Amino acid sequence: MGYLADVMARAQKEPQSIDLILSPSQPPPLLPYELSTVISPDVWESRVRAIIRLATRYSKPVFERVWIVIGMLATIIVPFFAYALSLRELNQKNGIIEANIWDARGISFATTIAVWLVFFVPVFAWKYFGYLRVRALLQRWNRDDIANNSSGAALPTWRATTPGVFRDGIALSITLPIAPKPVTFHPDAYLPPYIVPPAGIPPTYDMKQGFPTDWESDRKSLSDFKFSDEKTALA
Repeated sequence: MGYLADVMARAQKEPQSIDLILSPSQPPPLLPYELSTVISPDVWESRVRAIIRLATRYSKPVFERVWIVIGMLATIIVPFFAYALSLRELNQKNGIIEANIWDARGISFATTIAVWLVFFVPVFAWKYFGYLRVRALLQRWNRDDIANNSSGAALPTWRATTPGVFRDGIALSITLPIAPKPVTFHPDAYLPPYIVPPAGIPPTYDMKQGFPTDWESDRKSLSDFKFSDEKTALA
């Protein structure tokens, strides 16, 4: 029970996350119910469309996959032929010596780096630049929401993951912190026992007056009262 209560308390304190997968081939999703109090449907649709439009500028799935596959093949084939050709040329020029093998390996390694620079670096740099632009757009929205928040309500935080080489969807994550709920108890109200357990003897209910009475105060008042009988009075 203690572990379950700890998990439930931690879950109540953690912010609520809304995760969506956006696709340019599908219409924007409807406004989630959790965000209906902090954002209007028109603003929601315009922002989602802006994310999709900007992210798809840096996503060409067919071209990227073909280009990456060609780069993988070139990483294997080109250094192999570079090693064989350079070793043959070095043997013809310097004779068959062990140093030619290390020189040919160095040429093959340099060829591998060149293949990476030609095939992989431009694609990933282009994708990363698109991610930076999407992140800048979301950060601008977060700043605008803070500047326009006059009611002091809990504001969502927008995050997005742009499409990868082998992933077409746009992962949108909106974190909405849990606002503290107002307390409905009156300051003079009697709290339930699971919030404030009773101390000492529980009070009784006076049917005439209609309010609880404390046994401790009644006991003290009775102990302070001195009884006397006839013998004591005559003495």
